[in-house]
Amino acid sequence: MLKKLKLVWFFCAGWMIGMISGLLFVGKQIQRLRKEISKFSEFYYIMRQWVHVNQNGHNVADYFKNNGYREIAIYGLNEIAFTLMNDLSKNGVEVKYCIDRNADKLFSKVKIYKPEEEMPSADIVVVAVVHLFDEIQKDLSEKFECPIISFSEVVWDAG
Repeated sequence: MLKKLKLVWFFCAGWMIGMISGLLFVGKQIQRLRKEISKFSEFYYIMRQWVHVNQNGHNVADYFKNNGYREIAIYGLNEIAFTLMNDLSKNGVEVKYCIDRNADKLFSKVKIYKPEEEMPSADIVVVAVVHLFDEIQKDLSEKFECPIISFSEVVWDAG
């Protein structure tokens, strides 16, 4: 009888430990998914606004031209950055260089620097990784004296 009681107790303890571990794992996955949803929602609204800007006869290049920014650096070579480089190029504004942690693994028409490398000066740094803007701005503000802005600011001010 004692052996059966111990066996039941070990089974129940194992079951409880398994349930708690499973719930912790699921909780972490839910947190990760919420961050991803937030990131992609922000991406969607920015791209939607960009389309709206273009449909109204404007473009983001005007933001840089109107504010006197001639030497532009872009941080984060993601979909926004590549689309921005193409859009600026088509509208007579050239990107001086890009900055990305994975610079040695990426290809671009312009020079790509790692954030820790020495870089030439720029009139403005546009952060294309909009969901991490605050963190990136803090890191870059130690290296640059020029404005560091999120692409979301550009696209909302352009329209």
